[in-house]
Amino acid sequence: RSGKWPPVDPQTQTAVPIMKRTVLAQGGGSLRRRLPLLIAAVLLVGVSSFAALAYRTTSQSLMRAAYARLANLAQEFAPQMATQIGTRIRALEGVAADPAIVAQLRAGAGRPATNATSLLQTVARDTAGVLVVELRDSTGRVVTALAKGVPVTPTDDRSRQTAEIDTTAVSPLYARGTGVAFDLRANVVADGHLVGQIVQVRTAETSNAAGTKTVSQLMGADGALLLGNADGTLWTDLRATIRRPAPGPGLARYTRDGRPRLAATAAIPNTPLVLGFEFD
Repeated sequence: RSGKWPPVDPQTQTAVPIMKRTVLAQGGGSLRRRLPLLIAAVLLVGVSSFAALAYRTTSQSLMRAAYARLANLAQEFAPQMATQIGTRIRALEGVAADPAIVAQLRAGAGRPATNATSLLQTVARDTAGVLVVELRDSTGRVVTALAKGVPVTPTDDRSRQTAEIDTTAVSPLYARGTGVAFDLRANVVADGHLVGQIVQVRTAETSNAAGTKTVSQLMGADGALLLGNADGTLWTDLRATIRRPAPGPGLARYTRDGRPRLAATAAIPNTPLVLGFEFD
């Protein structure tokens, strides 16, 4: 047995009473029994804290990687879409500059001119995405309309007849029937005055299997390509109208159709539209 015995009280320099010795002995034994548990508890707290930190760090890294991928896709494809839209607008402008189009506008509805119809057919058969091409006068009244390259009876849409027509080249998305569409426009000018417009109405939805396959290859089965208005009023996943928040900077997190989503968007230059990529 090490040390002095019996134990000596350091203050009085006298032997510790037997009862106090017993308490000290019992207390020391209890501490010795609790010490391994205390060490285990400290280790458990440390491991739990490390695990929580590792989880947060990993989650943040995955979120950054997901956002970087989504943002890169949106920023890469938005200018490409703007280029395609610009090419189609220039084709419309080429037709709008032809004197035959001005002659058709001056002749009015119900008096189709062969030359004007032939010119409009070149942009009415642009792609499968074209729903109709309309030649409208300065009040918005449809003078001539072609669907799939074939003349059709113009729709007398009084709501479009205004004192001034919209001269912007690209319209926002809007509901058309059961689908979503947008307009590409080219102004017709004669003697320095706006006399009408050529309007190419295009669907914003597609049943193109090749296009859907390309998106799946880029993003995986859980990815979706979105097209929407910059003010967030209307969105489509190119198959149907969807509901999601207005576009904003950074990674968007929201629930759609009962499933959490991550998305990034980029403005399509020179248009009121935005392109988005979404993961669920």
